[in-house]
Amino acid sequence: MLQDLAVDAVGISVKAQVNDFAVTLGRLKLTNGAVNFDIDNSRLHQAGTVNLADARLTIDWLEDFKTAQPVTTRINAKGTITDAARQSLNIGLQNILTGPVPVNADMQGKRGQLTTAEVTMDLTSSALAIPILHLGKQAGQAAAGRVTVNFLPGDTIKDEIIRVTGPNLSANGTATFDRSGSLSVMNFTSVKMGALNDLSFTLTRSAAGDDYVLRGRSLDGSMIGRNVGDTNGTGGSGNQRPRDDTPTGPFHIDAKLDRLAMRDGVSIAPFNLDLAGVGNKPSALTLSGGIGKGSISGNIETSLTGRKLAIEAGDAGALIQGLFDFQSIKGGKLKLSANLPGRAVDPDLGLAAPDYQGVLDIDDFQVVNQPFLARLFSAGSLTGIGDLMGGDGISVENMNVPFSSKNNVISVHDARARGRAVGATADGYIDRPKSQVALKGSLVPAYGLNSVLGNIPLLGDVLVSKKGEGVFGVTYSATGNAEQPKIDVNPLSVLTPGILRRIFEGHIPTAANAPSNAPGAQAEPRPAPN
Repeated sequence: MLQDLAVDAVGISVKAQVNDFAVTLGRLKLTNGAVNFDIDNSRLHQAGTVNLADARLTIDWLEDFKTAQPVTTRINAKGTITDAARQSLNIGLQNILTGPVPVNADMQGKRGQLTTAEVTMDLTSSALAIPILHLGKQAGQAAAGRVTVNFLPGDTIKDEIIRVTGPNLSANGTATFDRSGSLSVMNFTSVKMGALNDLSFTLTRSAAGDDYVLRGRSLDGSMIGRNVGDTNGTGGSGNQRPRDDTPTGPFHIDAKLDRLAMRDGVSIAPFNLDLAGVGNKPSALTLSGGIGKGSISGNIETSLTGRKLAIEAGDAGALIQGLFDFQSIKGGKLKLSANLPGRAVDPDLGLAAPDYQGVLDIDDFQVVNQPFLARLFSAGSLTGIGDLMGGDGISVENMNVPFSSKNNVISVHDARARGRAVGATADGYIDRPKSQVALKGSLVPAYGLNSVLGNIPLLGDVLVSKKGEGVFGVTYSATGNAEQPKIDVNPLSVLTPGILRRIFEGHIPTAANAPSNAPGAQAEPRPAPN
């Protein structure tokens, strides 16, 4: 026996099978393990299965006690990482990467503290999305990823080198994190997704908000103008609800691109945008570019009473087609002005106050091949006008639509259109979240001649009753699904002067009647910010 015996001089050999094993390695908390241990004086080898949050992983951990090399810890982990598992690892990509991800990770460190990791991933079953930009992939679209991770002491992620590949998909960039593990900078020098995305972008996150810088050839902007009920998301799978990418705080976007690709082959080229705001409230805007046969411009002016948005487009038909895939308007000059109450940083003004209100004006355009209007004219026995829809269309000299919006329900009031062949009025609402419409008004044949008597004082008020109508007119209503509304026309209304025509028009629907504003209607919860 020795009087002074060093611990290292004691031979150790342990082999054991352990159930319900748990261990903490920095932020790596493993539980419910079923593992085998093989321990001696020089190393520890553990192999088996463990839980990381709600994910079951196969782990092979080798700890070298004797080496003088900087790497003493080597861990291989295989399994499917869930959202909860990523949160437990404090991987700061919440709302950017969601869904299950099969991984194979080789991690290295020293004395149980991780320093680097090489991770290969199958991203097919997960969704990738860059907030605001609608840039990413939906679950089900094949993709693979490889990430090199560097850790700070305490196993907090310092930075990542990210490579994503797949059919028609290639993205290379880096992500940098602060000491709490939250994303601070995401810089992708190359993003190519499908035929419409070819650009670079930088996202910088700070206390001042999210700052985006976009440069390159093209960005897919086909999601602009869609409501949350649309089903064709960024990945184009056609069966998933698109993400709500409304910012949760201050943001700024600086984009200079060769083109913004919109719907149905329409593009704004070149596309220059400088936009700032808070949440869904813009505070500053400068927009310029070319669209169709004209140009587009936009700006926001601020004052003590609020903000005023102004947008002009030299080809109204192309802009409407690119935003809403509505192909029946050709040409025209568009002017939109909207008043946005208060400042972007102000709290909501109350349930009754509109989010914005304004006027849409379009001059000198044609309406062609529009089934809804053709049905409307036919129902009102205006078949001759309906037949024009299949030729050169109906010329409209001016359409004026005063509107207001609350909770994405657009109220239309005293809207009117006038042309030589026909005039029309409309009141009601368009419920974009529920894709419902409820509009009522009058159709006025031979508007140019029919409306002449309306200019006679007093007599005109009796015979016409409402600006935009004529002596003879047919009342109509369009209700139900926005794509295929139910149309009702009262032919007896054509026999009545304008002042009595209101009787046949019936109750004018208001936004309070919209399904989205029905009592008890609840907005879907939004994900918490990172």
